[in-house]
Amino acid sequence: MEKGNTEFVNGESVRLSKRQKVGRHCRRFWWLHLIIFIAVTLVIVLPVVYVGYPNIAQHDINKSSLNVTAQSTTDPAPDSMTLNLTSSLVTHSSYHPTLRAFNATVYLPDSDIPLYSFATPEIGTASSGVEEHIFQRVQLPNPDEFARFSVIVAQNETVTLYVKGKGGLKLGALPETHVTYNTPSTISGLNGLKELVVTNFTLLKTAYSNGTNAVGTIAINNPSVLTLAMGDVTQNQFVDGIQISNSTLPNFTLLPGNNTYPIYFTTNETATLQVLKKPQYQCGLLNVDIKTNASIYNGQEIPYFTQALQSATLTTELNLAPALNQAGLGFVLGKGCSS
Repeated sequence: MEKGNTEFVNGESVRLSKRQKVGRHCRRFWWLHLIIFIAVTLVIVLPVVYVGYPNIAQHDINKSSLNVTAQSTTDPAPDSMTLNLTSSLVTHSSYHPTLRAFNATVYLPDSDIPLYSFATPEIGTASSGVEEHIFQRVQLPNPDEFARFSVIVAQNETVTLYVKGKGGLKLGALPETHVTYNTPSTISGLNGLKELVVTNFTLLKTAYSNGTNAVGTIAINNPSVLTLAMGDVTQNQFVDGIQISNSTLPNFTLLPGNNTYPIYFTTNETATLQVLKKPQYQCGLLNVDIKTNASIYNGQEIPYFTQALQSATLTTELNLAPALNQAGLGFVLGKGCSS
């Protein structure tokens, strides 16, 4: 009888069945099977935890984006500003991890020159629609690049930026992993500030000490979600290349939506009369081009706001007839236009 296939029971040799032999083997070598089981489990689980899980996390981060729902720039300086930003996360991932706080840097899509950096807060549950709020003083390390960005915002309907950085990600009981952010962020732009209207234009009987001799109201539609504190904005007005006035928008803060602001003019009466002699303008309805001189905040020019406004082609119609008639100057209008 083969050794290992029998067992002595009550002093007699008994041939073992296959199941009994397996059972005896397991009893004798349980420790070996346990080691093999643990080893196989680790071979399967460790790559999933330390390779598959980080790869899935990075993939989902790569597929996510940010939608800016509100942004304000206040207390501007040539090399800094106060940023108040609200953005909404867009993701289609079925996982909702915790995103640790990290230092984010913002870039234009075609550039490796940073616009500004800020500290992001931790997001407890990174699901689609969750909002992130930033309220910080940020430095502008490259003012020329930020001015270029401001011009792009002024001219376009939408603008895409990229938020870059590295931060931790934690999902449930799994170990924390690290991901790299290169996340697109979409923000609505000013689209050229195309809707601009001057109303309530009035000639003053007595000029102010600073030379202001006319006042009015300017209505501006801001199609973006941006609030921009620009300070005192000075501009020149032209008709067919002839400068007829300069103006100031004091303490000007551009708000989202439709807004009205007081505007103060110093008109060049000689140039205005020259324009009114042209047949197309004899009734006082002028096609006016507006060119920005500067944005001044706390006594300092803010170059990125100046350049943004200068890049926009601002035009409006200005009807001088009511103001001229009210001031008793209707006689300068053409025949049939004074009433």
